[in-house]
Formats: sequence, structure tokens, C-alpha cells
Amino acid sequence: MTLLPTQTPRFREAVWDDGAALYDRRSGDTHLLDRFVLAVLHAAQAAGTDLPGITARLAAEGADTSDPARIESALDQLLAARLL
Repeated sequence: MTLLPTQTPRFREAVWDDGAALYDRRSGDTHLLDRFVLAVLHAAQAAGTDLPGITARLAAEGADTSDPARIESALDQLLAARLL
């Protein structure tokens, strides 16, 4: 497991090979995410919640962007959890 610096003071992350835990300092909740959903969160933090912007950011990071529905699902999950 690797602890990574957060992109904002709101979150603390722990990442391992097949997933991640994200602690939200604002709500006190801990969320278990797969690595792709975490990548979508990082892309959305950098590019906003605009799907083309997120897709471009993911592609620039080398993530698989061939399935737009997967990206939309991850974004929906993050919005429902109030992480964005």
C-alpha cells in the first residue's frame, strides 16, 4: 500500500494494486474505490465534471478511455458519494 499526497486538503488516499481508500476530511467518511474511479476523480479535480475534459485527461494519463459508459458510471458514482 502506498500513501499518496492529496490533491486537495479535503482527501487522504491509500492506494494499492487493486483499489484505493479515500478518506473525506469534510464528511469523515471513508470510501473504497477501484483504481479507475480514483483516476476519474483525479481527472475531474483537474478538468471539472465535463465528460470530454475528463476523457482527455484520462487519455493523457494513459488510462483506457475506450468505454465512455465506464467513465460516466465512475463519474456518477463520485457524484452520488458527494466526492465531487
